[in-house]
Amino acid sequence: MKNTYKLILGFLAMVAVVASCTKEGPLFDYQQAGGIDLSIRKALLTPRVADSNKYDLQINWNNAGFATDFDNVKYITEIDFEGNDFKNPLTRTVSGTLRDSVQNKIINTFIVNRGTAFNAIAKLQLRVIASYSNNNERRMSGIVPFQFRAYKIPPKVALPASQKLFLVGNATVGGWGNPVPAPSQEFTRLSETSWGGVFFLNGGGQFLVLPVNGSWDKKFSVQNSNVPGLSDGGAFGADLPGNFPGPADDGLYKIVLDFQQGTFTVEPFTGRHGLPSALVVVGGASPGGWVNLANNTQRFSRLNSSEFQITINLKASDEYLILPTAGSWDRKFGVPNNMVEAARIGGGFVAEGQNFRSPTVAGNYRINVNFVTGMYQLTKL
Repeated sequence: MKNTYKLILGFLAMVAVVASCTKEGPLFDYQQAGGIDLSIRKALLTPRVADSNKYDLQINWNNAGFATDFDNVKYITEIDFEGNDFKNPLTRTVSGTLRDSVQNKIINTFIVNRGTAFNAIAKLQLRVIASYSNNNERRMSGIVPFQFRAYKIPPKVALPASQKLFLVGNATVGGWGNPVPAPSQEFTRLSETSWGGVFFLNGGGQFLVLPVNGSWDKKFSVQNSNVPGLSDGGAFGADLPGNFPGPADDGLYKIVLDFQQGTFTVEPFTGRHGLPSALVVVGGASPGGWVNLANNTQRFSRLNSSEFQITINLKASDEYLILPTAGSWDRKFGVPNNMVEAARIGGGFVAEGQNFRSPTVAGNYRINVNFVTGMYQLTKL
């Protein structure tokens, strides 16, 4: 009898072990969740900085109908840009409720970090995913669109009072001499809160960024120069103790400082013709025509390391090119496709591109060419 009892206990123990190692199948006694009807109170949100802590996005949905205690039902809200298919959404998770709200500053940070300009309206969409607390039987709502106007928040690094930036250091052509060579070591302003430039850097050197050329009173720098990978970019601030570490190899590099995020990037400049030190205009649209003389007076002024500008009288609906060396046809800058009408007044430019087409209205124009952005712009004067 004892042996029989032991055999029964052993069999039951074996069954228990096998059962614990077997993946559970569907819980058939649970009801399938029902549909989710989703709604929001306002489809256009236009908060101000003072409204940062408010919860203007109010979201409501119905009970999904899971066969469990309501407190155990999980609801995940996903927010993303229209057309992005929720590939990288802002998410929030709540349980045991039929509503949620999202703080304005959370949405604002989400859209600004993904490139939405201040005061621009981002077209967004949201959905809700319901499930059991263990993520089983996920049920998805329909998609609800809404819009959110990005408001301006203070940048992480205070902007330079001079509104200018200059590069100095043994990684640069000018070394640690201050003042630095200008305009070749001056940054161009890309936006209200970012500056960029293309510079030749000596491999293995270091640099600092100065708001006033010739003064050491203020600087932009890094906390620790020895952080791995910092030569490619990272965080920066005002008057920190470390120099920026430069790249390991000599070459042309594009440096961009984003004061809004408090970050910088350094990457090789891959322009086919490099960074010119001068530019001229030649072509039928210009007063000098297609005569390519070494003493061409239709010269751009160099504003900084990477930006050039000229004021010139252009004939209507003609063509022209931009050359880095007057009198030589060896290199040129044009447009990828001069049949695009919008290219008459601006767009991207490329080495060895097609001829620029002048605007349909003759007159004096200011042409700006920026090698950081790879863009040009015509403004009628």
